[in-house]
Amino acid sequence: MFNKKALSFWVLALLAFTTSSTFAYQEVSCSTDPLFEQYSCNQCFNWGEQIVGSNIWFLNDKWVNNNDNAQILYKDEQDMPSMKSINETTWNQLPDAEKFWEYTEELNKYYSEEEGGYILPWQESVSWLQSAEGYAYNLESTNAKKWDPVWVLVYSIAVHNIEWENDVQVEAIKHNECVLFTSGSDKTEEPALPVTEEPKKLPQTGPEHILLLILAMILAFGVVKFTQKRS
Repeated sequence: MFNKKALSFWVLALLAFTTSSTFAYQEVSCSTDPLFEQYSCNQCFNWGEQIVGSNIWFLNDKWVNNNDNAQILYKDEQDMPSMKSINETTWNQLPDAEKFWEYTEELNKYYSEEEGGYILPWQESVSWLQSAEGYAYNLESTNAKKWDPVWVLVYSIAVHNIEWENDVQVEAIKHNECVLFTSGSDKTEEPALPVTEEPKKLPQTGPEHILLLILAMILAFGVVKFTQKRS
Protein backbone atom coordinates (compact mmCIF):
# COMPACT_ATOMS: atom_id res chain seq x y z
CA MET A 1 0.00 0.00 0.00
CA PHE A 2 1.26 3.47 -0.89
CA ASN A 3 2.41 5.38 2.17
CA LYS A 4 2.13 9.13 1.52
CA LYS A 5 3.59 10.08 4.92
CA ALA A 6 6.71 7.99 4.36
CA LEU A 7 7.25 9.45 0.89
CA SER A 8 6.81 13.00 2.19
CA PHE A 9 9.41 12.29 4.87
CA TRP A 10 11.98 11.18 2.30
CA VAL A 11 11.28 14.22 0.12
CA LEU A 12 12.00 16.53 3.07
CA ALA A 13 15.09 14.53 4.01
CA LEU A 14 16.43 14.78 0.46
CA LEU A 15 15.84 18.53 0.40
CA ALA A 16 17.65 18.92 3.72
CA PHE A 17 20.60 16.94 2.37
CA THR A 18 21.09 19.45 -0.45
CA THR A 19 21.97 22.22 2.00
CA SER A 20 25.26 22.57 3.83
CA SER A 21 25.56 21.14 7.32
CA THR A 22 25.08 24.27 9.42
CA PHE A 23 23.02 23.42 12.46
CA ALA A 24 25.25 21.35 14.70
CA TYR A 25 28.91 20.91 15.46
CA GLN A 26 30.95 18.78 17.80
CA GLU A 27 32.19 20.10 21.12
CA VAL A 28 35.85 19.29 21.74
CA SER A 29 38.44 19.95 24.42
CA CYS A 30 40.12 23.33 24.01
CA SER A 31 43.46 21.53 24.40
CA THR A 32 42.99 19.77 21.02
CA ASP A 33 44.37 22.72 19.03
CA PRO A 34 46.74 25.57 20.04
CA LEU A 35 44.55 28.00 18.12
CA PHE A 36 41.95 27.75 20.85
CA GLU A 37 44.45 29.00 23.41
CA GLN A 38 45.61 31.74 21.01
CA TYR A 39 42.11 33.19 20.86
CA SER A 40 41.38 32.77 24.60
CA CYS A 41 38.64 30.21 24.03
CA ASN A 42 36.64 29.01 27.04
CA GLN A 43 34.49 26.52 25.10
CA CYS A 44 35.52 24.88 21.84
CA PHE A 45 33.85 23.19 18.87
CA ASN A 46 34.85 21.59 15.57
CA TRP A 47 32.62 22.22 12.55
CA GLY A 48 34.59 19.90 10.25
CA GLU A 49 35.84 20.27 6.69
CA GLN A 50 34.97 23.04 4.25
CA ILE A 51 35.93 23.38 0.58
CA VAL A 52 36.52 26.51 -1.48
CA GLY A 53 33.12 27.95 -2.40
CA SER A 54 31.41 26.65 0.76
CA ASN A 55 28.83 28.86 2.43
CA ILE A 56 28.41 28.74 6.22
CA TRP A 57 24.99 30.00 7.25
CA PHE A 58 22.28 29.74 9.96
CA LEU A 59 24.84 30.59 12.64
CA ASN A 60 23.72 31.22 16.20
CA ASP A 61 25.01 31.33 19.75
CA LYS A 62 23.49 30.36 23.10
CA TRP A 63 23.76 32.18 26.38
CA VAL A 64 23.81 29.52 29.10
CA ASN A 65 23.52 30.48 32.77
CA ASN A 66 24.91 27.60 34.84
CA ASN A 67 25.30 29.73 37.95
CA ASP A 68 23.16 29.78 41.10
CA ASN A 69 22.06 33.35 40.46
CA ALA A 70 20.54 35.36 37.62
CA GLN A 71 22.70 37.13 35.04
CA ILE A 72 22.20 40.31 33.04
CA LEU A 73 23.41 41.18 29.53
CA TYR A 74 23.77 44.71 28.15
CA LYS A 75 23.86 45.10 24.38
CA ASP A 76 26.36 47.96 24.44
CA GLU A 77 28.96 45.66 26.05
CA GLN A 78 28.80 42.98 23.35
CA ASP A 79 31.29 42.39 20.54
CA MET A 80 29.94 40.72 17.43
CA PRO A 81 31.49 37.34 16.49
CA SER A 82 34.70 37.51 14.50
CA MET A 83 36.17 35.12 11.94
CA LYS A 84 39.91 34.52 12.31
CA SER A 85 41.60 33.50 9.05
CA ILE A 86 44.28 30.79 9.18
CA ASN A 87 46.71 29.65 6.43
CA GLU A 88 46.12 32.72 4.26
CA THR A 89 42.42 31.96 3.99
CA THR A 90 40.15 34.63 2.53
CA TRP A 91 36.40 34.75 3.07
CA ASN A 92 33.44 37.00 2.33
CA GLN A 93 30.32 37.83 4.27
CA LEU A 94 27.40 37.48 1.84
CA PRO A 95 25.54 39.54 0.87
CA ASP A 96 27.41 42.01 3.14
CA ALA A 97 28.76 42.44 6.65
CA GLU A 98 26.64 45.43 7.72
CA LYS A 99 23.55 43.54 8.92
CA PHE A 100 25.11 40.10 9.25
CA TRP A 101 24.48 39.57 12.97
CA GLU A 102 21.22 40.22 14.81
CA TYR A 103 19.75 39.65 18.26
CA THR A 104 17.07 36.96 18.37
CA GLU A 105 13.40 37.46 19.11
CA GLU A 106 13.77 34.81 21.81
CA LEU A 107 16.08 37.14 23.74
CA ASN A 108 13.47 39.92 23.87
CA LYS A 109 11.31 38.15 26.46
CA TYR A 110 14.15 38.49 28.98
CA TYR A 111 14.38 42.29 28.65
CA SER A 112 13.98 44.32 31.85
CA GLU A 113 12.90 47.95 31.43
CA GLU A 114 13.90 48.66 35.02
CA GLU A 115 17.45 47.31 34.63
CA GLY A 116 17.95 48.28 30.98
CA GLY A 117 19.27 44.83 30.09
CA TYR A 118 18.36 41.21 29.52
CA ILE A 119 18.04 39.08 32.66
CA LEU A 120 18.47 35.32 32.36
CA PRO A 121 17.39 33.30 35.43
CA TRP A 122 19.76 30.74 36.86
CA GLN A 123 19.99 27.34 35.14
CA GLU A 124 18.33 28.67 31.97
CA SER A 125 19.62 29.22 28.44
CA VAL A 126 18.57 31.26 25.43
CA SER A 127 19.65 31.60 21.81
CA TRP A 128 20.66 35.26 21.94
CA LEU A 129 22.53 36.00 18.69
CA GLN A 130 22.21 34.73 15.12
CA SER A 131 23.21 35.44 11.54
CA ALA A 132 20.46 37.14 9.55
CA GLU A 133 18.33 35.04 7.20
CA GLY A 134 20.09 34.55 3.86
CA TYR A 135 23.48 35.73 5.19
CA ALA A 136 26.55 33.49 5.04
CA TYR A 137 30.32 33.29 5.32
CA ASN A 138 31.79 32.22 1.98
CA LEU A 139 35.18 30.45 1.76
CA GLU A 140 36.83 32.23 -1.16
CA SER A 141 40.36 30.76 -1.10
CA THR A 142 42.90 29.10 1.18
CA ASN A 143 46.45 27.77 1.22
CA ALA A 144 45.57 25.17 3.85
CA LYS A 145 46.22 21.51 3.14
CA LYS A 146 43.46 19.01 3.74
CA TRP A 147 42.40 18.87 7.43
CA ASP A 148 44.49 21.94 8.29
CA PRO A 149 42.60 24.87 9.87
CA VAL A 150 41.14 27.62 7.70
CA TRP A 151 39.00 29.59 10.19
CA VAL A 152 38.29 30.03 13.84
CA LEU A 153 34.94 31.72 14.48
CA VAL A 154 34.95 33.39 17.91
CA TYR A 155 31.68 34.15 19.67
CA SER A 156 32.15 36.52 22.62
CA ILE A 157 29.62 37.30 25.31
CA ALA A 158 29.87 39.55 28.39
CA VAL A 159 27.38 39.21 31.25
CA HIS A 160 27.11 40.28 34.89
CA ASN A 161 26.04 38.18 37.84
CA ILE A 162 23.11 39.51 39.88
CA GLU A 163 23.58 38.91 43.59
CA TRP A 164 20.89 39.07 46.25
CA GLU A 165 18.59 42.10 46.28
CA ASN A 166 19.31 42.84 42.62
CA ASP A 167 22.93 43.80 43.26
CA VAL A 168 24.61 43.70 39.83
CA GLN A 169 28.32 42.88 39.88
CA VAL A 170 30.36 45.67 38.29
CA GLU A 171 32.87 43.44 36.52
CA ALA A 172 31.53 41.56 33.52
CA ILE A 173 32.14 37.84 33.02
CA LYS A 174 33.53 37.31 29.52
CA HIS A 175 33.17 34.01 27.71
CA ASN A 176 34.58 33.02 24.32
CA GLU A 177 33.13 30.15 22.32
CA CYS A 178 35.31 29.12 19.38
CA VAL A 179 34.43 27.04 16.33
CA LEU A 180 37.25 25.55 14.25
CA PHE A 181 36.83 24.94 10.50
CA THR A 182 39.29 22.77 8.57
CA SER A 183 40.09 22.40 4.88
CA GLY A 184 38.38 19.71 2.86
CA SER A 185 40.57 20.30 -0.19
CA ASP A 186 44.04 18.93 -0.90
CA LYS A 187 46.44 21.64 -2.12
CA THR A 188 47.97 19.09 -4.50
CA GLU A 189 44.65 18.97 -6.34
CA GLU A 190 43.66 21.46 -9.02
CA PRO A 191 42.39 24.58 -7.19
CA ALA A 192 38.70 25.31 -7.33
CA LEU A 193 37.41 28.23 -9.36
CA PRO A 194 36.46 31.33 -7.35
CA VAL A 195 32.82 32.07 -6.69
CA THR A 196 31.61 34.67 -9.21
CA GLU A 197 27.83 34.50 -8.86
CA GLU A 198 25.87 37.35 -7.31
CA PRO A 199 24.89 36.79 -3.66
CA LYS A 200 21.57 34.98 -3.24
CA LYS A 201 19.27 34.30 -0.34
CA LEU A 202 20.05 30.57 -0.51
CA PRO A 203 23.57 29.10 -0.25
CA GLN A 204 25.43 28.09 -3.38
CA THR A 205 25.57 24.36 -4.02
CA GLY A 206 27.62 22.02 -6.15
CA PRO A 207 26.32 20.31 -9.32
CA GLU A 208 25.53 17.07 -7.53
CA HIS A 209 23.47 18.96 -4.97
CA ILE A 210 21.56 20.79 -7.70
CA LEU A 211 20.74 17.43 -9.32
CA LEU A 212 19.49 16.11 -5.98
CA LEU A 213 17.38 19.23 -5.50
CA ILE A 214 15.80 18.81 -8.95
CA LEU A 215 15.05 15.15 -8.23
CA ALA A 216 13.51 16.09 -4.88
CA MET A 217 11.30 18.71 -6.54
CA ILE A 218 10.18 16.18 -9.19
CA LEU A 219 9.43 13.66 -6.45
CA ALA A 220 7.46 16.23 -4.45
CA PHE A 221 5.49 17.17 -7.58
CA GLY A 222 4.69 13.47 -8.11
CA VAL A 223 3.31 13.22 -4.58
CA VAL A 224 0.97 16.14 -5.23
CA LYS A 225 -0.28 14.67 -8.55
CA PHE A 226 -0.77 11.24 -6.98
CA THR A 227 -2.75 12.77 -4.12
CA GLN A 228 -4.94 14.70 -6.55
CA LYS A 229 -5.73 11.55 -8.53
CA ARG A 230 -6.71 9.63 -5.39
CA SER A 231 -8.96 12.42 -4.09
